[in-house]
Amino acid sequence: MAVPQAVGAYDWLVNSADWCRDEKAFRSHSFMDAGKNGPCSNMLREEGYWNTEHGDREHWALFRLAEEYELVGFEVTAQEFRDPPGKAPRECLLQVPTGDGMWETLVRWEGPQSGSHEVSFSPRSSREWRLVIQSSWGAATGACVKAIRFKGCKASAAGRSGPLRSEEHVLHSQFVAFYLKAAQAPGFRCSDWAP
Repeated sequence: MAVPQAVGAYDWLVNSADWCRDEKAFRSHSFMDAGKNGPCSNMLREEGYWNTEHGDREHWALFRLAEEYELVGFEVTAQEFRDPPGKAPRECLLQVPTGDGMWETLVRWEGPQSGSHEVSFSPRSSREWRLVIQSSWGAATGACVKAIRFKGCKASAAGRSGPLRSEEHVLHSQFVAFYLKAAQAPGFRCSDWAP
């Protein structure tokens, strides 16, 4: 099934339930692998939620997108409960594979006790992304995630493919900072910088 996606500009992608499967290769644990309470693929659907069940360990979910995307943002929405409260993800990480079986953390954050939380990060291209929940606000009960969203565009539309290596990122950041400073100088013209 073709899923419409952002092309050429950063925007919120349209989720596909195919990006995460309810099996061990795609998640650390789920309360159940079917239904509205448990499966990790529920984070990509319009109903249900991922229930990690246990709060005494770290949990993760792998998202394998249909193709490589350059992302700049990520949003997590907690499943709301009145009793017991506190099942929102607290300490979280977003990671990408390094190619040697390891994972690199792009951004870490502390989420609110309820609702949604959006994080931004430097552009990064990958097909695989991993959400890690290190703790929840209800430590003993685990975390319940209603939805996630990715902000970005197809890597081919962004003009590059493959992960942005840290040394490339540093050089790119230095160039952008230099260019922005120069652009503030009196008499600066963009055409002066054209190739």
